[in-house]
Amino acid sequence: MAVLDHHHKTTDVHILERSSVFITITQLILFVSFTAATVVIQGPHEYINGAPIPTLLFKGLPCTFYAFIIFIILAFSGAFSALIMFPQMENIARIIGYSSLISMASAMALLMCAIYWSSTSRWIPLPAMANGPP
Repeated sequence: MAVLDHHHKTTDVHILERSSVFITITQLILFVSFTAATVVIQGPHEYINGAPIPTLLFKGLPCTFYAFIIFIILAFSGAFSALIMFPQMENIARIIGYSSLISMASAMALLMCAIYWSSTSRWIPLPAMANGPP
């Protein structure tokens, strides 16, 4: 009987550790997405077709910026929903939390692409444009 009790205690501790890690990651996604949205709003921008586009990272990349914003909104909404739902509906909260993690990873991938595209287009001329327009 003592062996079974020890096994249950070990399993319970493992479940609590997993829940703690899930909550920490979800809180981190919530913080990063909120911070990213705040930085985007406060940074310098230009207007393209009436919409403000940040000039530091997304200059000339309005579609990439729109996709970035959509993924940030999905990550924030998913993380917030998962944290609210976690105590009552743990399985659904985990699914929403994982989708939030995927959205945040997609937003960060778009951010890395925007950094790469903006840095290479500023410093390395394209071969067709190196000698001027055709």
